Amino acid sequence: MSFRAPGAAQAAQAANEARAANEAQAANEARAANEARAAQGAGGVRAAAWRQGRRAGEAAWRWLRAQPPVARRVDRLERALQAQRASLEGRLAALERELYEWAQRLAEEARARAAGGGRLDARPSLQESYARLGLPYGAPLAESRRAWRERMLSCHPDRFAHDPARREEAEGEARAVNLAFLVIREALEREG
Repeated sequence: MSFRAPGAAQAAQAANEARAANEAQAANEARAANEARAAQGAGGVRAAAWRQGRRAGEAAWRWLRAQPPVARRVDRLERALQAQRASLEGRLAALERELYEWAQRLAEEARARAAGGGRLDARPSLQESYARLGLPYGAPLAESRRAWRERMLSCHPDRFAHDPARREEAEGEARAVNLAFLVIREALEREG
């Protein structure tokens, strides 16, 4: 028989009991984890970890957002975003108005043609006006004015004073060129 100190037996018994309790707790946790995995399916643990990570990320963002330099930068970016959104909404509204006006003009023309009266508005469209002056659609006013002057020099009625037939053609062409320039100028002035 070996000799033991009086408290050694109690300490050994306490250590054995603690080890058994730890093993039981670990087994219970493993069983609970297995049950949770089985209840949630294969991706349940990953989804739970993702949700926990997302919550941690949101908490970190709230903390970071509360820092003055970050808050100022985020506020500045949000204001810029709102300004861009307002600008785009304004441009979209203008495009919607133009589309509505175009549809109205088309309907008007269709009604006029159906009635046999031809076109109600004798003025050319903006695209037709640019084409008449030989310009791409949307050319600036200065370029339109330059093209108008060149066209008027080539088709001015005074150049054909000696030939009455060509003079009449030139007068019609000059009227068409002037009207095209007028339509473009008015459209560009409306735009601002």
